[in-house]
Amino acid sequence: SGAALGGLLGSFTGLGIPTEAAKEYEAAVREGGVVVAAKAADADAEKRIMGVLQQHGPRTVHSYTQAL
Repeated sequence: SGAALGGLLGSFTGLGIPTEAAKEYEAAVREGGVVVAAKAADADAEKRIMGVLQQHGPRTVHSYTQAL
């Protein structure tokens, strides 16, 4: 629904994703795309996660650090 999609922007920014990127992700979901988010315990885990995602032909892969 529109209300659920509208909540995506706040959810994305709450994860530490910059507002402009969050708007792009929300638009991608509205167009039928899928956004995958994962929380990495450390830099090594982040590298492994990004490697797995890259193996599946994503449109983009980004890494963000959540503000404390």
